Amino acid sequence: MIGKSFPKLGVRKLKRHNFIMILSIFIFLTWCILNESFSIEYMFAGLVTSLIILMVAERYISDSTMPNISFKYILNFIKYIGIVIFLVYKSAFQIIGAILRREFIVNIVKVDLPTKQDFINSLVCSSITLAPGTITIEKDGRQATVLTLNTQNKTKEELKKEIEDSFKCLKKEEVE
Repeated sequence: MIGKSFPKLGVRKLKRHNFIMILSIFIFLTWCILNESFSIEYMFAGLVTSLIILMVAERYISDSTMPNISFKYILNFIKYIGIVIFLVYKSAFQIIGAILRREFIVNIVKVDLPTKQDFINSLVCSSITLAPGTITIEKDGRQATVLTLNTQNKTKEELKKEIEDSFKCLKKEEVE
């Protein structure tokens, strides 16, 4: 009787609901942190805003495949955020020093992106551009062209390896 009144959710729908739930919590927490207020009014406005954002994204933007959210996925995401913050500050101090010394070289480097997933590769390209002194000029499939201020007179291969190693935590085992 209970099985008939509550239809079973398929694995695909369960993954989708799990992904949406975690994404809504992330958007809600981001809202609270950016507003620097944890009052009831702001939290309610953040909850409503996050739900509206998710409804619009699900309706018009998302595709039918949702990633499987696991504990490892969440840890990699937290690690990724830490890496991006570290790279932004590290790059900023290097650029400030290079500007004061007036010693830097501009290089264009082709970088291999970490995964086949277009969204993650776009996220990596945006993260590269966040760091001072680097701009992603073009993204083509699994490669990106990056313009960088070379403050330490490294070779193009060293620059490429440094950028690729920064985002290797996003690589995952993919079925060919």
